Amino acid sequence: MNKQAEAFREWVMTDTKLALEAYENLSQEVSNWQDVESQISFFRAAAMMFTDFHQYEEAKNLLRKAQIIAESENNFIWQIEVHLSLGVNYAAEGDIAKAEAQFKYIIQVLEGKDMPKFIALAQNRLAILYSKLGQLEQALQYYLASLLYYDEIKDPIWRFSTRTNLLNLYSQLKMVQEMEDVYAYMNQYIHECESKSVLVHFHANYGMYLIEKAKFYEALTQANLSLQHWNNPANYSIYATAFRVKSEALYHLGKNRLSYLYKLRGLEASKHTHDYYVRSLAYVNTADFLFKLGKLEKSREFAEEGYSQALENQILYVQTLGLALLIKIYQQKKDLNKVVALYEQLTQAKEEMFHTEKVKSISEWQTKFDVAQKDKLAQELRTEMAEYNLKLLRTQMNPHFIFNSINSINNFVVKSKTEEASTYLLHFAQLMRQILDASKQKFISLQQELNFNQRYIELENLRLEVPFEFQIICDENLDLDDLKIPPLLLQPFIENAIWHGLAHRKTPGLLQIEIVEKNEEIILSITDNGIGRKQSALLNEGRKNHTSHGLQITRTRIIEGIKGSLEIVDLMDGDKILGTKVNISWHI
Repeated sequence: MNKQAEAFREWVMTDTKLALEAYENLSQEVSNWQDVESQISFFRAAAMMFTDFHQYEEAKNLLRKAQIIAESENNFIWQIEVHLSLGVNYAAEGDIAKAEAQFKYIIQVLEGKDMPKFIALAQNRLAILYSKLGQLEQALQYYLASLLYYDEIKDPIWRFSTRTNLLNLYSQLKMVQEMEDVYAYMNQYIHECESKSVLVHFHANYGMYLIEKAKFYEALTQANLSLQHWNNPANYSIYATAFRVKSEALYHLGKNRLSYLYKLRGLEASKHTHDYYVRSLAYVNTADFLFKLGKLEKSREFAEEGYSQALENQILYVQTLGLALLIKIYQQKKDLNKVVALYEQLTQAKEEMFHTEKVKSISEWQTKFDVAQKDKLAQELRTEMAEYNLKLLRTQMNPHFIFNSINSINNFVVKSKTEEASTYLLHFAQLMRQILDASKQKFISLQQELNFNQRYIELENLRLEVPFEFQIICDENLDLDDLKIPPLLLQPFIENAIWHGLAHRKTPGLLQIEIVEKNEEIILSITDNGIGRKQSALLNEGRKNHTSHGLQITRTRIIEGIKGSLEIVDLMDGDKILGTKVNISWHI
């Protein structure tokens, strides 16, 4: 992607004014760009910008151009990204049916494909859509499903933005413990999230939570932080929420006039959004403020408008708030007939909102998510234990290996083989440095792993009376720098091949590493023409073998670390032993 396209995408996310100025120039140049990826990136980013500014037809025109490129290039991922952008556009425009269809289409076509990021994006967008409509059961289902994916792929922005949206949902459903858990998580890890748009939402929602806890000064701080991070003048929804938090905090701190000012600013901002939840809630919230000031007639007007919008858009939570406020207003007005009628409506809305089957379904989804999270935690702990065991293994292997290496150097010196001693010492020092560097990282490139093992093999080969040949054969289409694996993953197999296979040969042997790609799967083979596992086991019978423990740990690291598989094959020609082959495979 060219630098102009990258810069434009960044401006759309961080400085819409600058992006709008740049759009005029870039839109004239984009057709001349040779890189189609840059073209489609520009069109999608520009569409996002125009969607934010409520220029929906302009955004759709740009997305059609992006779609033509994606289809002409037969690029499946680009096509999915365009469908996501179209869904967001339809949702912002208020065309719920079309937005829902776009997101469900994505989930359907990705079924069975290993594309968790895009599945999670579609699920998340559906959750946002259903949440705005007050369909809380469906919203929770899709939020939790997407969160499992985001936690799996460790995407900090979406992990936090999804939890931020969940807070609104938990608040409406009165799921207090779940709210506490989310806030505890986000406060602990919020430093990992660098997205200003996510921080804007988090601080605003956290402010509302603090108001419920009667921590008004802290809530005011959160509202100011939200407005401080807010950098998108078209995102009226969160603007309205931040002002609502600030207004509530100021009211409880005795600043009525300032509170009313921010209440009106929040209401005005809400009128520019298609977020029906925020808009209807802003009216009811303003009505509640006016009721507290004794302005009954004005309060009634705002409450009825908020309730009407919530009823039209099936937002049960705001309906119940509006009806409860209207009941208090008509009680003050001594209109008992109206109070009775409204109370019946409120009872019906609450029954629908907390219907037994709905509550049961919500509880089941939350339980499924909690169980999945616990299973994932157990899996992570097992992986961490394997990593810890590997570190323990290194502390056992390294002194043993260092001792043997020093002895080898000493033997060269005693035999006056100073050149060999110097070469060995150089390889040894470089290998130790690579081990130290690799041990600090959870993943390294496959190229780095091969470099390390080549150094290790050269060192071990110098110690053998009968050296062996070593080859690396790699599919020319593979970029080994892009493939990531845990460090020292191959070393136990290579060590086994050398000391339990090749070291016992009377003639020079061959150690070969081959890497190929087949059906979106990497297959890495380590083959030796040594004496074989059976004969080696007989020779080593009764000896303690650290490498066998290393193989057990490495097997776990392959299965849990890269979701791969391990196969060890005895190479035979009839009854004749030809050597051993280790196959490690994983999906890319």
